Amino acid sequence: MTKDELIRKLAGITAEQFIDSELLGRRPWIFASDESFNDWRNSVARKVTSLPSKIFVVGSAATGYSLSPVKLARPFRKFSMTAQNASDIDVAIAD
Repeated sequence: MTKDELIRKLAGITAEQFIDSELLGRRPWIFASDESFNDWRNSVARKVTSLPSKIFVVGSAATGYSLSPVKLARPFRKFSMTAQNASDIDVAIAD
């Protein structure tokens, strides 16, 4: 998803629809090219004694862009040895 696509989606649907389709209903952006999301999700679920279907990545790690009103659509900043303000990865457990 591009920055412009994110902004159009936010303007074109309700908050609930956005959450269902872009945060909870698809593989998170940080796992977009990696099949390990299900393994990671299963591992977290085991550690917190929950179901994998209740473990979610939310925020910029889920979409690739910040959802904060003060930094809306700022790209996710990956960690590197020179990065000072890398983005965090927010995990939600709905149980």
